[in-house]
Amino acid sequence: MDNIKRVRSREELEKLRQRIEAKKHSRSPMIAVSVSTCAIPLGAMSVVEALKAELMKQGLAEKVEIKE
Repeated sequence: MDNIKRVRSREELEKLRQRIEAKKHSRSPMIAVSVSTCAIPLGAMSVVEALKAELMKQGLAEKVEIKE
């Protein structure tokens, strides 16, 4: 907890809010695929690979994130 910076004024709080908002709006699209222990035997990894291949084919691999 030593690395947590305290917000000591209303101005600091507003700056923090603006930084968080900027990060939230700058994110690229993301596709989440569950690759949990129970999903892998059901083909989750083949879904991930198919998504990656299709994104490459469409020229979107750098614009869309796949979260496993």
